[in-house]
Amino acid sequence: MADSCMAPRLIIEILSESPCTAAIYCRSYGACLEPHAWFGIVGQPPQFDEQLLLSAAESDSTVVLDIAVKSHPAGAPAWRVVSLGNKRYIALITDTSLPPWLLTTMQRHAAPKASLMAKEPLPLLARDRHSAAAVVQGCKARLFRYASLFVLDCSELSAHVARRCPHSLPSSVLDEVGSTTLAIVADFGTCLRIDATRLLCGFYSHTAADPELIAAQMLLTLRKATCTAEIMSIHANSFRLLDVSSDNAESECAAFIDGL
Repeated sequence: MADSCMAPRLIIEILSESPCTAAIYCRSYGACLEPHAWFGIVGQPPQFDEQLLLSAAESDSTVVLDIAVKSHPAGAPAWRVVSLGNKRYIALITDTSLPPWLLTTMQRHAAPKASLMAKEPLPLLARDRHSAAAVVQGCKARLFRYASLFVLDCSELSAHVARRCPHSLPSSVLDEVGSTTLAIVADFGTCLRIDATRLLCGFYSHTAADPELIAAQMLLTLRKATCTAEIMSIHANSFRLLDVSSDNAESECAAFIDGL
C-alpha cells in the first residue's frame, strides 16, 4: 500500500471487514481535525479535539468520544486511537486484537511527508471580486509580477476513491489534494477550491511563464506527493497568464474566474 491520500481510506475499508465495529479516519487542518472516512457510527462524526486524540495515541490509552455507535446502543464505548503521523489519526472500536500487520501498515504507510502538510484549511473560491483581488494582491505582496493560473481537475481521482473507498467522504479528497498543493506552492502561489472536484491554482513568477508548462510541473510533483501517478487521476486545464502590474489585472482575473 503506497504512502498516499488513498492509504488511510483503504485502511478504513480493511477495518470494516475486520472484527473492528467502528472506525474514523480524521486529519488536522490548522485548528480543525476533520473526519474523512468512517463506518459503524450513527450520522456524521463531528470535528475532534486533536490534543485529546494525540494524548490517547501517545499513551496507548482509550478515550470516550461523544459519538453514537451502532454496536453499542446502550452507551458510549471506549475508542482506541492510532496516530498515523503528521496530524492524521484513526480512532477505532474493537473487542479483539487487530492483526500485527495491519497495525504496522497503519503506522508505516499512511502518513504523508511532513513538508507537504498544509497548515491551513483550503480556501473556497468566491464568485465575486474578492478572490480575484486576493490572487492579484497576493502576487504583488510577494513582489512578483506574473501569476500563472490553471485549474486542477480531480474528478477522476474522486470517482476512483468513491469506487475503492465507499466509506470515505467524497469532498475530503479535494481537501487533501488542495492542502498538498498549497504546501507545494508555499509562498510562490495559491490554491482555492472551485467546487467539489476542481481547484484554482496560481503560481507566481518574476518573468512571463507558460502556464501549461507550470501546470505540467505542478502535476508531476502533486502526483508524486499523493501517489496518484499510476492512475493519472489529476488533470490541468483552463490556463491563463496574468500580469498583475496591469491596471486591469483584477478585472481580468475576475473574468477568468467567472468562466470556470
